[in-house]
Amino acid sequence: MVNSNGTAVGSGQPGSWKVPTRGDATFQWDYDSHDEQVLRLYAQGKERQWNAAGELDWEHELDPDNPLGIPDEFVPIAGTRLWERLPETERVAVRRHTQAWAYSQTLHGEQFALVGLGRLCSAMDDVDAKLFAATQMMDEARHVEGFNRLVTDKIGIRYPLCGPLRAMFEDALHHPDPDFFGIAGMVLENLALVMLTTHRSRLTDPLGRAFTEYVARDEARHIAFGRIYLRRRFSGLSTPELRQREEFALDCCRVLHQDFAADAVWHTLGFGREVAEAARTSVPEILHRRKVFRHVVPSLQDIGLFGPRMREGLEAMGLLRFARRPRFTDPGGPGQEGSPAADAIAHAETAARRQDIEAVARLGATAGDTA
Repeated sequence: MVNSNGTAVGSGQPGSWKVPTRGDATFQWDYDSHDEQVLRLYAQGKERQWNAAGELDWEHELDPDNPLGIPDEFVPIAGTRLWERLPETERVAVRRHTQAWAYSQTLHGEQFALVGLGRLCSAMDDVDAKLFAATQMMDEARHVEGFNRLVTDKIGIRYPLCGPLRAMFEDALHHPDPDFFGIAGMVLENLALVMLTTHRSRLTDPLGRAFTEYVARDEARHIAFGRIYLRRRFSGLSTPELRQREEFALDCCRVLHQDFAADAVWHTLGFGREVAEAARTSVPEILHRRKVFRHVVPSLQDIGLFGPRMREGLEAMGLLRFARRPRFTDPGGPGQEGSPAADAIAHAETAARRQDIEAVARLGATAGDTA
């Protein structure tokens, strides 16, 4: 079922992938002007460096039946008649593969951030922003190291990058303007933060719990910086330039809302297409998408990508209702991805998010912008 190197059989993933890129490098000779918000984040980035190899117990053995100790309520097909009929050996396979797929996609997203930040850092025209971006590159390198060890060495299964994310990465990196990487990066940082903060309070495995705690802190800092940087970038753009960026941001939202799903898991495990479709519309997946867009949509507002085209596109996807500060009650009924079970879980997780992560993210809020 799995190759010796941990990659899912039939992935067809090559050893490397080259994406042609274009863009300018900018040198800034003004070393005296400073941005206090960015400098605070830069100071946090320096102070909160951690060693993935030395500060985590990689000798710890994961439970072979449930590597990260994620409750079954997070399994997309949990509670269905199919799940109830599955023998325990097949449930174990589903747990292992769904966890491996989710953390594999995060691994690939971290490498995307590492590659894109190199371009972004070289193009920035502000020295303080370059300094912060350098700390974030170190964060992303550490995340790539840690996620690879987790999925390859500990879980023992590594899935390739899924097609929808691959297309998003290619579009963002191929564009000569690094704004497009910034938009995709911000959307993906929110996706990762939601998964990590959700799992952080629910994982029973100590290694997984400690690792997600470390990475979630970093991701919150990255989102805060992205909001500051992109908001200021976009404030001086023309209407056509903003429209182009809104269209790309909508494409990113469509990927997460419609296409980002663990279909490869069900194919690898030999389930039919109907199981993959049922998994996409299950309560755990509905809950996850709602949490993601409760963060993504306000972020788009904060950076100034919220014109008529953006609002129209979000409304068509049923996402415009998230256009406020993230909240954990949902006025929507069936058809708007609402569910009493989803709300109950979301309420139980609110307290875990409103600590260090919210304190860091507030640095990127519009109200605190001194520019």
